[in-house]
Amino acid sequence: MKKTKDILIEAVDKAIKNKYKDPDLDSNIGFYLDGKNYYSIIFDKEFAKSIWGKEVKRLPFNSTHPQLGESCILWQWHIKQMLLDEEPLKYLEKNLNQDNWEKVLIV
Repeated sequence: MKKTKDILIEAVDKAIKNKYKDPDLDSNIGFYLDGKNYYSIIFDKEFAKSIWGKEVKRLPFNSTHPQLGESCILWQWHIKQMLLDEEPLKYLEKNLNQDNWEKVLIV
């Protein structure tokens, strides 16, 4: 696993590239990157939207996870999974660039 600081830098870079704006982030980046205060940013709705998007997608079916195969809004799905994970930063690292879900058409 990468260091906490490296994961957060990668996540913040991706969020900013996807138009995430938080005036406090620029002035407090050191506060988040010190490795102890990152929860307030990784669980922020706007931050999650900028990382995983607002699209509705169908998660791949998996018989061991019955909720898979259902439609979900990506950022909401990932925040829920991070909340359930014992190590949310590790979850973020593994899923930061995941984009292998089949899109669901929104009518």
